[in-house]
Amino acid sequence: MKLFNQRLAKTILSLFLLATPLALSATMMDTEVAIASDHSTLSSPNNTNLAYNIPEPESPVTPQVEPPESAPNPIEPPETMPVEPPELPFW
Repeated sequence: MKLFNQRLAKTILSLFLLATPLALSATMMDTEVAIASDHSTLSSPNNTNLAYNIPEPESPVTPQVEPPESAPNPIEPPETMPVEPPELPFW
């Protein structure tokens, strides 16, 4: 029983020692992400987010795009020539 307890203690200790650096690195990565997402310290004068190099939109309104005037009217069907069936040879 004593051998089992010693092995169990060693296993728990080794798992703890393996998990501690992973937990610390995850905590540090969370801190880096929090720092990188702070717009007040990472914005340049031309309103660009330096953390991801993505320009921020100037205004939330999207411009309205009008179709060109040369585009055909989709309501009216295009004029087509009548198609005659091809002549089939008599076998």
